[in-house]
Amino acid sequence: MNEKNTNPFLDGMSDTYISELQLRKNKRQEENKKSKKKNWIIGGVVGGIIVLVMVFIFAKSSPIAKANIEVEEATTADELKEIWKSNKKELSPTYQKQLDTKIRKKIESLHLKPKEILGCKQWLGAAKMGYNILIVPDLSSRIHTSVDKNGKQARRDTSVISMLWDEMNALLTDRNLSKNNRLVVDVTDPNQAVGIDINSLQFNTEKSTNPYRDMKAKKKEFMQKIGELYANGSKAKIGTAGADYVSYVDNISTGLTSQLRNADIYNDYTNIVIFLTDGYIEATQPDGRITNYTPINGTTPIPIPEETDLTNVKVIVAEMDELSNNNRPSIRGTYYKQLRNYWVEYLEGMNAIVDKKHFLQNDAELQNVQRILKKVVNGKE
Repeated sequence: MNEKNTNPFLDGMSDTYISELQLRKNKRQEENKKSKKKNWIIGGVVGGIIVLVMVFIFAKSSPIAKANIEVEEATTADELKEIWKSNKKELSPTYQKQLDTKIRKKIESLHLKPKEILGCKQWLGAAKMGYNILIVPDLSSRIHTSVDKNGKQARRDTSVISMLWDEMNALLTDRNLSKNNRLVVDVTDPNQAVGIDINSLQFNTEKSTNPYRDMKAKKKEFMQKIGELYANGSKAKIGTAGADYVSYVDNISTGLTSQLRNADIYNDYTNIVIFLTDGYIEATQPDGRITNYTPINGTTPIPIPEETDLTNVKVIVAEMDELSNNNRPSIRGTYYKQLRNYWVEYLEGMNAIVDKKHFLQNDAELQNVQRILKKVVNGKE
C-alpha cells in the first residue's frame, strides 16, 4: 500500500499529475543552468575580444610595430636607413634584432646592386663572415712522370691542399661565422680531371648541422680523391701546354668567377684563390696551338678580361718553378721576378688583391710555403 502524501497541496492529486509537475520543475532548472552557462560564454568571448582589441591597439602603437610598418612601406635603401637610425635607440636588444632581420629581408627584396648593398651594411652593421677557398692546381706536364720523375711536385701540391683543408676546418670552430663556408678544388679545363668527378672535390657547410665535425670526418675521403687526381694526371697522355688559366679566368659562366662567393646583405665572404702552378701563363688555342703569355720569347701581351672582376679576391700563386726544359732559361731569381711581375700585372688588371710576397717558389721549404698560406687564410697577411 502506497504511503499517504503529506503535502496538503498535493492531496487529491493523482500520482501521474505529480510526476508531470516534477518533470516541469527539473526542466526549468536545467534551462536556468544552460542560460547561466551561455551568459558566461558570451561574457568570456566579449572579454576576450576586448583584451585582443587592447593588445592590438597597444601593438600598433608600440615602437617596434610602428617601425615594422615603416619598413613594409619603404621603397628605397635611404628610407630604410632613416627607419633604422630613428628607431634603433628606442628598442630593446631583442627588438633591435627583430628590426635588423626585417630590414635585411626588405633590402634583399629591393634587388640592390652590390655597391648599394655594401653601403647598407655600413649603417646596418657587418654581416656574418664566410670563407670561400678555391684551389686550382696545374695538372699538366709539371706533375707528369716524364718531368716530375720522383713525384716530388705532386707530393708538395697534395701536402699544401691537405694543410688548407685543416686550416679551413679549424676556422669552423668560430660560432660567429656564416653558415656558408666552402673549400673547393677546381681545374682550368675538364680534361685535366682525368677519371675524377671534379664536383666532388669540395666541402660546403651550408647544409651541415656540425660543420667542424663533418669536415673533419670527410678529410680522408677527400684526400683519397686528390691522390687519384694527381696519380691519373701524372700518367695521362698530355701535351706540354700548362693549365689554361687565361681561359679559366676569362670564362664567366664556368670559370673562376663562377666559383667565387659574392657578398649579400646577410653574409660577407673572404674569397681566397690559390693557383698551384709553375707560373707559366700559357693557353691552348682551339686549333691546338699553344700561346705563351709569359716572357720566355717575350712577345704576346697578357689579355685582361673586361668582364672578370676580382675585387676583394685574394690571389696566391704557389709552387712557381724556373724550369730549364722546353727552351726555358734557368736563371734563378731573375726569371722568377719576371714571371711574378707578369702575374701581378695580369691580376691587378682585374682588381685582385695581390702581394709580391704571395708568389711562392717550389724550391722553398714546404713548411715556409704552408706558413705563409696559413697566414693568408687566417687574415694575418
